[in-house]
Amino acid sequence: MVEDVDALVAKLVATLPRGEQADAVSAEGEQRLAVGDAETALAFFDRALRIDARSARAWTGRSAALTKRGRTGEALGCLDRALSSQPGYPRALVQKAELLLKAGLRAEALACYDEAVASEPDVPQVWIQRAQMLEDARRLPEAVASYDRALALADVPAVWARRGELLVAIGAMDGARTSFERAVTGDESLADAWLALAKVRATLRDEDGARTAVDRFLAIVPARDARVSSARAMLEQLVRHGSKPPVRAPSDAPGSSPASSEVGALDEAEALLLVGQAAPALRKLERIVTDRPDDAEAWLLRARALDLAGNRAGALASAERALRVAPNHVDAQRVLARWFGEEGGERALAAADRLATLAPRDAEAHRLRARALALAMRHVEAVYAYEKSLHHDSSHAETWLALARVLRQLRRIVAARAAVLRAREHAGDRAALLREIEDLERRLGDAGQDQKKK
Repeated sequence: MVEDVDALVAKLVATLPRGEQADAVSAEGEQRLAVGDAETALAFFDRALRIDARSARAWTGRSAALTKRGRTGEALGCLDRALSSQPGYPRALVQKAELLLKAGLRAEALACYDEAVASEPDVPQVWIQRAQMLEDARRLPEAVASYDRALALADVPAVWARRGELLVAIGAMDGARTSFERAVTGDESLADAWLALAKVRATLRDEDGARTAVDRFLAIVPARDARVSSARAMLEQLVRHGSKPPVRAPSDAPGSSPASSEVGALDEAEALLLVGQAAPALRKLERIVTDRPDDAEAWLLRARALDLAGNRAGALASAERALRVAPNHVDAQRVLARWFGEEGGERALAAADRLATLAPRDAEAHRLRARALALAMRHVEAVYAYEKSLHHDSSHAETWLALARVLRQLRRIVAARAAVLRAREHAGDRAALLREIEDLERRLGDAGQDQKKK
C-alpha cells in the first residue's frame, strides 16, 4: 500500500507548484476517508505533512482518520497542531468540538464552536452544529438564535422545522407557526412539520389552517404509520369544532355551547401539554372525562397529563381506561407498552405483544417487544423481534445498537460488529449515542480478542 500511495503522490505533485502540493495530497486523503478507508487516508495525510509540516488541512484530515481508528488522544493532538499552524481554522475547531463533546467536556466544546463561527461566520453548517450542542445543554433560546444565523445563510426546510420544535418547547407558538410554515413551503414532503403545524395552528385557534395541515400530513404518510390514528382523531375534533362558531372565551365561560366547550377544552388541554403545563391541562381533562366517560382520547390525554405531573400509577390507570373504552386504540396501547417497558417483566411483554398485534407493521411495536424479551433474558427471540423492527425501519440507530448488545450476549461477535456499524451509519452527530456505540465497539473488540485466545 505504501508504494501505491508514494507513486500516486509523486504523480499528483509532479506538475504542481510547491504551495499547492500539500493541499492536493490532502484532498486525495479526504476522498479515501469519505469512502471509509481510514488507513490509506492516513498515509496520504502523512505524505502531505512531509511536504508541508504546517498544513492545517493535512493535520485536520489526519485527526479525522485517527478518530475513525479510535485513536482519540492522537487526533486531538493533530487538531492542536492544525490550530497552531492556522489559528481559527473552522474545520479543525468543529472536529475538536465534536471530540470534546464525546469526552463530556461541554463547555470546552461550545468554546470551540464559538471560535469557529467567529472565525468563519458564513458557514451555515457550523451554526447548525453549534445549535445542536446548545439544544443538548437545554439552552433553547440560544439554540434558536444559532439556527437563525444558519437560516440567514441558507434556507433549509428541515432547519426551519427544528427551529419550530424548539419554539414550541419554549412556548413561543406564533414563532413556531411561522417556522413550520416556512419548513413546509420549502419542502412539502416534511410530514412531521405538517403535523406539528396542525397542532400549533389548533393551539392558536386557527381551526381551518389546522385541518389543512392535518390533511396534508395524511396525504403524505402511509396508512400504516403509527401517527395516523392520532392525526385522524385530531382531524375529527377539528371538524366537530369547525361546525360551531369559534370559541373565543375560556371553555367554561358562561354562554358557551356545551359541545363546543368540551371540544375546545380538549384542544386547550393538548396545547397546554405541548408546552409542559400539566396542572391546568389536568383540571380541564378531569371535567371532560367526568362529562364524557366514553371518550378514549380524553382518557389518553389525561394519562399523558398525569405522567407529566409525575403520577405514573394514575397515568397507567387512565391509559388502561382508554383501552377499556376503545380496545383497539393503538396510541393508548403504545403508551402502556412504553411505560411498562421501562420496568420490564410480564406486563411489559404482554403490552408489547398486544401492540405488535394491533400494529404489525409498526417498527416501534416490535422494538418494544424485543426490549421486553431481552430484559426477560429471552435473547434469541429478542434478536428476531429487533430484526422485525428493522425490517420496517432500517434507519433507527438505537435499534441497531440494541440488537448488537443482544448479539453480544449470545456471543455472536461478528454479527454484533456488523450491527454496530449500522448503528454508527445512522447515528448522525448525536454525541451521547456515539459514545454508547464507541463503548460497545470497545467491548466487542475485547470479546473478539478473548475468542481468539480460546
